[in-house]
Amino acid sequence: MDARTTQTDIAGMATIARPRDAVVAQDIQLAAARARDEAVSRGITEAFTSVGHALRALTTMMASIGARARAERELRGLTDRELADIGLTRGDIPAVLANDVAPAARPGADRAPMGNFARAA
Repeated sequence: MDARTTQTDIAGMATIARPRDAVVAQDIQLAAARARDEAVSRGITEAFTSVGHALRALTTMMASIGARARAERELRGLTDRELADIGLTRGDIPAVLANDVAPAARPGADRAPMGNFARAA
């Protein structure tokens, strides 16, 4: 190169010197890198989402176990008369805790209230 060659001339020569195949290969490499980065990002997002769902299910299960234990403790603490007032017997407690018995399916669940709650027509 002689001293009369400018920086613009040098830049022009560099683009001319690159073969078209090299440009295409570089474009393919960049596209592959973008696709890989997007796939990795999606995978990480899905993994954290799955962990979040699992933690939410675990906390819900733990809360329901605590609520069930509390309900069982309270029902077992009632007298037979108190259980009868709400339409239950001691034998109904496991089914009530398991949500197997609908209120209308229990015998006597449809009878009118007794005592101070009954009104004359």
